[in-house]
Amino acid sequence: MVFPALPPEAFAIELVAPADVTSARQVLADRASAARVSQRPELEVSELEVSELEVSELEVSKLEIPETQVSQPGDEGGGLTTRSSSVAETRIPGLEVPELETPELETPELEIPEINLPETRSSQIQVPALEIPQAPIPPTTAPENPQIGATLDQLGVLELISDTQVFDQGRQVITATGEVVMRFQGGILSADRVQINTTSRIVVAEGNAALVRGQQRLRGDRIEYNLTQETGRVLAASGSFNTATSGTELDFNQGATEGGFVRPPSDRVTQIQPIADLANPGAIRITTGFQTNFGLIERENNTTGKPTDSISLPFNVSGFRQEGSVSRWRFEADELRLVPGGWDADKASITNDPFSPPQFKLRAEAIRARALSPLVDEIVATKPRYVFEDKVAIPTFRNRIVLDRRPRDDGLVTFGFDSRDRGGLYLERTFEPISTEKLRLNLTPQFYAQRALFDNGANPLDLDNYGVDIDLRSNLRPSTALTAKVSLSSADPSEFAENTRARINLAQSLGRHTLDLGYSYRTRIYNGSIGFRTVRQSYGAVLQSPNFTLGKTGIVVNYQAGAQRINADTDRADLLEVGRENDRVTLNRYQAGASINRGFSLWQGKPLAATPEAGLRFSPVPVAPGASVSLGLTGLYSAYSNGEAQDSLTSTLALNAQFGHFARNWLDYTALNAVYSQAVRGDASPFLFDRIEDTRVLSLGLRQQIYGPLRFGIQTSLGLDEGKQLSTDYTLEWSRRAYGVEFRYNPVLELGSVSLRISDFRWNGGSRPFNLEAETP
Repeated sequence: MVFPALPPEAFAIELVAPADVTSARQVLADRASAARVSQRPELEVSELEVSELEVSELEVSKLEIPETQVSQPGDEGGGLTTRSSSVAETRIPGLEVPELETPELETPELEIPEINLPETRSSQIQVPALEIPQAPIPPTTAPENPQIGATLDQLGVLELISDTQVFDQGRQVITATGEVVMRFQGGILSADRVQINTTSRIVVAEGNAALVRGQQRLRGDRIEYNLTQETGRVLAASGSFNTATSGTELDFNQGATEGGFVRPPSDRVTQIQPIADLANPGAIRITTGFQTNFGLIERENNTTGKPTDSISLPFNVSGFRQEGSVSRWRFEADELRLVPGGWDADKASITNDPFSPPQFKLRAEAIRARALSPLVDEIVATKPRYVFEDKVAIPTFRNRIVLDRRPRDDGLVTFGFDSRDRGGLYLERTFEPISTEKLRLNLTPQFYAQRALFDNGANPLDLDNYGVDIDLRSNLRPSTALTAKVSLSSADPSEFAENTRARINLAQSLGRHTLDLGYSYRTRIYNGSIGFRTVRQSYGAVLQSPNFTLGKTGIVVNYQAGAQRINADTDRADLLEVGRENDRVTLNRYQAGASINRGFSLWQGKPLAATPEAGLRFSPVPVAPGASVSLGLTGLYSAYSNGEAQDSLTSTLALNAQFGHFARNWLDYTALNAVYSQAVRGDASPFLFDRIEDTRVLSLGLRQQIYGPLRFGIQTSLGLDEGKQLSTDYTLEWSRRAYGVEFRYNPVLELGSVSLRISDFRWNGGSRPFNLEAETP
């Protein structure tokens, strides 16, 4: 971490010359006016009192005073400019400066002898480019043997604006005080006092210190940073970071890109702005147990033109799953240490909530954050706890969080419940032996606790009590993705054939269309009143279109076609062999379908303001009351290799309504939905899993606020042909702006889940301390 000594010809200071105080004031006033017009309040320059310049007899080496030039108000720096240069030794007559004593600085290594420049607000320092040594050194320690060798192409510009500036030419140290703003490499540092060692390239900022680069913001009582080694520390640290861009924006050896974060506003400007432009693009969802797709959804998929073989399992057999991402986080820490590719913090808290006090925090004794790749960041915490409303703290037992847009499985031990394949309650733990940008492999060993205690003679060593899930994901090319999932619900080799489920899919983008090549083994599919049916084996291809909107009509159209070879159960005796061991038959299926739908708004209310006290009290987005209706029509044709076919035309009418704003404590939110579908079918499919049996289906749903953030919901599907309940889903939710906890259970399918939502927010403007009582006026 070494910097070349600054040569005299590489050092330029802009200052207001005393020759014409009135002109200087006018130029500065013009500059302030231009800044106000361009809406850059952090660059506003007030009129400065320019005193007479007094210089004592002083021997000055290699100093020449050129004629003073007046820069235009729109020029960088503005005002009268004098630049030091060249060559001969000279004495300046008629100027007197008394000997001044500069008080000793608080940082010993940056002590500065007495040389005092005149009052100025702006200077520019050309600094040679950085060279990173192999071995790191402490951020506040200057190198003993500076490396020299920066080329002219490597020179960078450091802009320093302050009330006063002191330069020690011997030690190459600059001290700036009074509303200091320093711009460098696309970043901006603001503080009451800043010291810069141009030899060691160490910057020390004190008093309301803040560092901004792109979407990364660091604040503290004191900031120390070594530009060469990208190391430093922040005392009483706070701020915010964006994981999507932190890998490049915290790397000061990467210059700002054109059109990027070239001249960001200083923290003094943004911190006083109210939170605005709030958006909620998504969330992290952590699910324990099962997330299920219920009968109506599967029923629709079987009748809307989607080949049944492309439908996912009606439930996820993984007991723990993490999906989604949160990019923007706020943090506070007693001390934060910056290291290449990340940071370490002591007594730290991070929150996704833009408002204070935050509704949700992750608090830990220590936090380590590292960039694993340009797209993946890792946070490792010591004694982490989820803190809700500053009242309830729950140990997470998960000391590692990956901030990533990809699905993520991780945890100390998690629980699931599966009465069909795993005998009830089971435990599992996920490992990731391979994790690269192009290939990820997850292994999840499982122990079937309920089966071991009650079904297998209380023998925990029985191989039938153990299993494993395998999840492989690979990005072969930007437009090609391979996924493979294998679920083995018994470790007994003799049971592999009947206790294994597998699915392999290769997806290839073809313009806006997607071509899926897939193979599945023992895939379970729920088909309404027929119930669960298992497809023993299938392989084939499916071509699916995106949704197309027809002009300005609001009509949405999509279509798809597929061909598969399928081995599955049938009830057709003419297709089965005599003396068979099962009721399965193997046939080719050729399928084509298309759907069209149109939505209409019946009434639309206005949401409340996006403030913590109103629209964002219980919801991550303000709730807008309203009502809408939608109409749909789906045609599906399936042909089979035995000469049979199944064709259908299904119409759907859906009504959705939402009342209240979900802001008051009592009964301020009610959501209703009703969906009726009517299918006209020709001949029936020879298979059971894709046969359209329920031609009339009614689905009804209600979600009601009970008190405060507590909501209860029910969603049920009824087969009107036989008057049979197809599926019923009960939910109980605790919903807040920053987080939500939901319990879900389906007694018909015997599936349930408990999930935690952590909201993702985007916003502009400043933020306040987590503890508002600690905020100083």
